[in-house]
Amino acid sequence: MPRDSGTGPQAKVLASDGPMATETVTELHGGRLVARRLTAHGVTKLFTLSGGHLFSIYDGCRAEGIDIVDVRHEQTAAFAAEGWAKVTREIGVCALTAGPGVTNGMSAIVSCDLRVLRRRRSRPGDPLRPRRPRARLRRRARASTA
Repeated sequence: MPRDSGTGPQAKVLASDGPMATETVTELHGGRLVARRLTAHGVTKLFTLSGGHLFSIYDGCRAEGIDIVDVRHEQTAAFAAEGWAKVTREIGVCALTAGPGVTNGMSAIVSCDLRVLRRRRSRPGDPLRPRRPRARLRRRARASTA
């Protein structure tokens, strides 16, 4: 018979090798799965403002060894994740609650995205960099003044 540890909503996966085999119980929940994916991508810190929707993710992060940094505002969490990524060259992750939490973090997320795009476009030879045919413009300028 599967046992329930009382730690919240869980999916119970039962494995058996025949009709008389003993059952093996593996307890999983969505937060644990999220934390496993974060760990697989090398994430070591999660920046967040504590909210009810995120408690299962916090439990999963604690179980997977991801440090949780609790801040006082959602925008701070997003900017802190960006700063962490810039300083350590690791992935910066923030977790925001539904509704106003996401809205509060959007300005930081958009700001980070625009800075990444701006920096990306400034590289020579980048396909996103706008091409300026300078030699052709110089020839036209000389031809028009002559």
